[in-house]
Amino acid sequence: MRVHNALYFSIYFLLLGNVFFVMMHLDALSSNIYWWSLKNYVADANSYFEIALGLAVDIILSVVILLLWPRYLKFWLLKSYVAFFVIIYQEALYGLDAYYYYAEAVHNSANHGYLGTGMVIQINHLFSYLVGDSYFSLKIFNAFIGFLALILLYRTYQEVLRHSNVTERNDIFMYVLFLFPSILLFSTHIGKDTLNLFLVALFLHGFIGFNTRRRWHYLLYMAVSLLGIYYIRVWWPVIMLLSVLLFYIRLHSFKHFMMLMVTVPIFAAIFLNFLSFSNIDSFEAVFAKMNDTLQNLSYGGSGTQSSQIAGFADYLFYFVPNAFTAIFRPLPFDITSPLILLAAVENSFLLYFFYKYILKEWSAVMTNPSTKFLLLFIFSWSLFYAIISPGNLGMAIRFKLQILPAMLMIFFIIRAQKRAPDATVTA
Repeated sequence: MRVHNALYFSIYFLLLGNVFFVMMHLDALSSNIYWWSLKNYVADANSYFEIALGLAVDIILSVVILLLWPRYLKFWLLKSYVAFFVIIYQEALYGLDAYYYYAEAVHNSANHGYLGTGMVIQINHLFSYLVGDSYFSLKIFNAFIGFLALILLYRTYQEVLRHSNVTERNDIFMYVLFLFPSILLFSTHIGKDTLNLFLVALFLHGFIGFNTRRRWHYLLYMAVSLLGIYYIRVWWPVIMLLSVLLFYIRLHSFKHFMMLMVTVPIFAAIFLNFLSFSNIDSFEAVFAKMNDTLQNLSYGGSGTQSSQIAGFADYLFYFVPNAFTAIFRPLPFDITSPLILLAAVENSFLLYFFYKYILKEWSAVMTNPSTKFLLLFIFSWSLFYAIISPGNLGMAIRFKLQILPAMLMIFFIIRAQKRAPDATVTA
């Protein structure tokens, strides 16, 4: 008991000491945050006032979580601590696009349009009416959006277990999902990744909920996610609908045939719209666009030697190694920075559990409709990001945020099924 108490007190004083260190050096640590804003729009910024405003917003959000979802409060308190007193070191060391989103949302939102980066700026401009023109308050509100995404994903996991007649004695997945380091970090920043994760979570919750319960409001969740994510990253509806299409390519019944017939035209229409929006009129232009994106991302210490994709044959040839890179790298031999080190440790565990709970349990994964869909969702994602991600392993960590919860869900669903002999899986 004394050992445990000593450990708890040590952690407590370490966390408290970090708070004092950050507050004593706040101007220096936040200098990168305000550089873009100071350079372009304003003469000065009071970082102490802005962090105080962020902490006030955090207290309000903590009360909301306490009243609505009290079992998640401890995870939110840790996430908000990370947002204020841990990520600030990353912000001080590296250039983040979060600064740009903040400055433009607060000072120059009218000149960016309503797609991609422009939409993220517009959304954060609306957020600023709720939480004020503070980088810290905008960041904590984005962290709250990411936190809602994790609640949705956890409830989706619970729904799959209920549908499979599985009861877990120890809910380890909750702790893994909310505390997984890269999820904890990258679902907290201002930017596309947090919003993208929320819409992905809404889509997965909607599809799996509809597939298990056949309640129509889940289709509304899917529709909202498809429409919303189009304005964040225009190719994401293609990924989502492709995963649905692949799931229903089982022509064993008239129902499956009709679902396929409904899905194919929607998928084709969105894909063609995406091509026309990007001024792409041929497959050669598609690969040229991919190569341009790849080269733009291949910079910095985490940039890698990327493969040039000249046509469909090149794409097929490079897909498997590039997909492996997008999903499982960086690994220990890629370490170039503390962030890459953290990701390499994570990916080593992911690779092991992929072998243990997917490759070795392939039949169980494909028999359970929910894990099968999650796997097809990851595969659909890899068709796009196997080209984009390998150029920069630092960016690949961020991109993988959108499928990492799905991977963890597969691992823990199969793990729970193996430990429950009375589990029943139905389509």
